Amino acid sequence: MAIIYVAPEHALHLAISMGGTQFIKKLVPLLSPEDLEMNASDGQTALHFAAIYGSLDAVKALIDNHKTLTQIINAEGFTALHTAAIFNSKEVIWYLTWKTTDDPPRRPFTGPMAGSLIRGLVGSGSYVLPEEVELNHTPPRLLAMTWKMLNFVR
Repeated sequence: MAIIYVAPEHALHLAISMGGTQFIKKLVPLLSPEDLEMNASDGQTALHFAAIYGSLDAVKALIDNHKTLTQIINAEGFTALHTAAIFNSKEVIWYLTWKTTDDPPRRPFTGPMAGSLIRGLVGSGSYVLPEEVELNHTPPRLLAMTWKMLNFVR
């Protein structure tokens, strides 16, 4: 497949930044996993862009076509979940919490970047306290992270 560049970015990154949801939904299934993993000039993947712009539809389309995109880090070492927390994309945070695993080598929930994830989640208000827990609606990983964070603070 030919690589399409628009300025320093890829067409997919540009479409996400412009909110082209229908275009994204049609384009993503046509791309290879390698295409979906491509970085923009700032080291962000398309999934990072979707997290930055809070585009839940784009996030879902990307993950539906490449399950392990959630594990890819950007130039700063952040997964898309970290990025969503930093940019306060609450719907995307919740979805990525369900879809991101704590597998090596990145280990976003327990590895070396877990502290920055916790800071991002606290800063965005995207954490749950035990009295706020709705067991049927709160992602298990977010519950586990909250408990670890509360136990660490005590």
